[in-house]
Formats: sequence, structure tokens, C-alpha cells
Amino acid sequence: MLLFDEIEKAVSSPTAPMAKLLLSLLDEGICTEQSDGTKVSATGRGDRPHLECGAGQARRPGPPVPRQPEELVRATKDVLQGFFAPEFLARIDLVTTTAPLDDDARARIIALHTARVAKAYGVEVESVSAAFVTEALRRWSTLAGYGTREIIRWIEEAVADEMIAARAGVPPR
Repeated sequence: MLLFDEIEKAVSSPTAPMAKLLLSLLDEGICTEQSDGTKVSATGRGDRPHLECGAGQARRPGPPVPRQPEELVRATKDVLQGFFAPEFLARIDLVTTTAPLDDDARARIIALHTARVAKAYGVEVESVSAAFVTEALRRWSTLAGYGTREIIRWIEEAVADEMIAARAGVPPR
């Protein structure tokens, strides 16, 4: 199994060198090292390209992102045409999509991650304050261009001292 994570960063257009390499891999089952010509067989395996091509477009002003699964897959395929040649897309058997997260889903993620961080400190969280969730949501929207990892880092930094204090038995502020 080969996983190509965020390959759209390497495939800037259907004629980019990485696009040609991936097409060759899907077409012939062989990867050829460009510098020395070494060939490696890649037959009998499955490929999973993971892309975030449409993620930036989902955040841009304009028509709303489709919510119906069929419409979302069609919109995703339309975006993929800007990155990959038709002969590459014809070899893709399945396209799955995820709709952008709404604030309710983000709030649940914030609460879950806060509980996960607390557990790492040996502390059990009974609830997460609304003020903390609101601040995390505000920061998440300002960090949108940097991905989810940034809000996860912020949560870890924001609660670390409280978790250490709770573990030591110091009452919360």
C-alpha cells in the first residue's frame, strides 16, 4: 500500500513531473528514479492519494460548499481536474470527500482533544468551559490556513499548566 499524503503540493498542474511519475506508476506499475533510471516494481499494491485540493476553496467566499454527498463528490472531481490530467483521473476508482466542519463539530473536537491532553497528564476532565471552547473556535478560525495541527498545539499549550496544577492537587483558577 502506498499513501501519497497531500500530493497536490507536488502536482501543481497535470503536466508537472510528479503528475507524470504518478501516471506512470498507475499505468505501468513501475517507478523510475529520474536521476539514475533505476526502476522499482509497484505491481500488486493499492495506492491511496490523500489530497486537500478543495480545502482552500471551501473557505473562500463564493457559492456554498455542497452538503449532499453526490454533489460534494462532483464538486471534488471538478477541482481535481485542475490538478490532474484526464488519463490520471480515469484510473481513480473511488473519490471520497468530507464536508467542512461546522462550529458544533469543531466544539466537539476541541472538547475531545482537551480531554485527551488531560488524560496524558493523568487528569480526568468532567467538562470544558464554554469560554475556553469559544476562544478555541475563535483561534481556529484565525488559524484556518495553517491546518488543524495549529489549533491542537494551541489547546495543548493552553491547558498544560492547568493540567499540571490539577495533577498536583492545586484548585483551578
